[in-house]
Amino acid sequence: MTGAKVIELGAGRSRRFAPITSLASGFELGLTIHVIRGTRPGPAVGVSAMIHGDELDGLLIARELVQSLDPSDLRGSVSILGVANPLAMEGISRNTPIDMLDMNRLFPGSPDGWLSEQQAYAIAHEFIDNIEVLIDIHCGGTFPWVDYCYVINDEALSRAFLPALLYKPATTDSGTTCGVPWWKSGADTTTSHDMWPMAFAVC
Repeated sequence: MTGAKVIELGAGRSRRFAPITSLASGFELGLTIHVIRGTRPGPAVGVSAMIHGDELDGLLIARELVQSLDPSDLRGSVSILGVANPLAMEGISRNTPIDMLDMNRLFPGSPDGWLSEQQAYAIAHEFIDNIEVLIDIHCGGTFPWVDYCYVINDEALSRAFLPALLYKPATTDSGTTCGVPWWKSGADTTTSHDMWPMAFAVC
C-alpha cells in the first residue's frame, strides 16, 4: 500500500495516517499510527487496540502510552494503533457497522474486499509488516470480562502483563491478528504459531 502521510512531531515521535478508502460521505477512512523511536537500537514493538469498536479500555491504554512513553527511555520503537476500526468505535459496535463483519476474523484482509477486509489488509501491511512484536489489546466490550492474557507463542511475554489468568488455546481462530504473520518471510502456513512473539491482553 502507498500514500501514507507522515507528520514528524519531534523528539523521536511521528504520526502516520494510512488511507484505506473514501466513504460515500466523502470522509477519508484510514489508520492513525503513532510511532515513538527510542534513542538506542532494539525491537520494533506494535500495540493495537479497538479492532472491536466496543472494547474501549484498549483506547485508553493506547492513549496513555502515546502520552507517557519517553523516547530517551526506549530501545527500538513502539508503534501504537489506538483505533484499529474507527467506524466500529463510532458505533460502539464489535463489528464494522457498514458490513457488520467481525474484522478480527478477516486477516490478512483484501484490498478489494468488503470494507472490513480492506481495513484488515491496511492493518496487515501498514502496521503489522513494520513491527517484530505485536501486543493486541482486547477487553470485554459490552459483555462482562475477566483479567486474562492469551499465551500464543511466548509465555514469558504473556506473563509479563501480570494477568490473573493465562489462557493457552489448543488452536486459534482463523483470520485473527494472531494468525496473520504467515505472509511474511515464507512462514509455515500450517501453523499460526510460526510468527514473532505475540501477546493478547484482555483486560
